[in-house]
Amino acid sequence: MSLLLGEIHSDWREVIADGIQKKNLPVYLSSPNTSHEDSDDCGERRTQFSVS
Repeated sequence: MSLLLGEIHSDWREVIADGIQKKNLPVYLSSPNTSHEDSDDCGERRTQFSVS
């Protein structure tokens, strides 16, 4: 397993994934959220509840 952390503005993760796939290597890749829209909104969607 390889965790791909780093900047999210280029396609370096896809380049690595394509190389692994072309070589048919037994590697599992994981990475954080790389969507600006999703990460920008992560604090906006909160569940509201009241305690009585």
